[in-house]
Amino acid sequence: MTAAGPLTLDDIADQRAYERERDAFRAEVIEVKRNRRISVGPVITLTFESRLTMRFQVQEMARAEKMYSDEQIQHELDVYNRLLPAANELSATLFLELTTEEDLRTWLPRLVGIESACELRIGTGPTAQELSRRRRRSTRPTSPVPKPPRLCTTCASTSPTGRSSRSPPTR
Repeated sequence: MTAAGPLTLDDIADQRAYERERDAFRAEVIEVKRNRRISVGPVITLTFESRLTMRFQVQEMARAEKMYSDEQIQHELDVYNRLLPAANELSATLFLELTTEEDLRTWLPRLVGIESACELRIGTGPTAQELSRRRRRSTRPTSPVPKPPRLCTTCASTSPTGRSSRSPPTR
């Protein structure tokens, strides 16, 4: 694995090789993430990402989704490489840690619209200034609290229809 730059197909082990290294690699990543996790509320945690944590995420996605072709794995790399921080940047994944049906019913209605109501700026660089301008222009009126979403009993995720949906992470 190279030290810098985006992850490539050469960085991702095939499934058999990954199974042999998985326990040790997983333990290493868990230890690294321990120092990169910050709770920012009762159900929200940020994990600051690195090349190592992104490699782990791609390896685990390929394993869970049984991805064997270079094309499938390259698609995951294209998605997750966008989350890698560049020089002098931080990149974090936001986790909503809702582990019970009661938590889902309590918190999900409160989190509707969170993507347009939250802003994180660090420093005064061009990215922070752009976020600030975009935020001022995109304010919208608040809507009434919706009914709690139905819980999908198959996968324990929620959606307005009760079906699960998978979308790629965003930076």
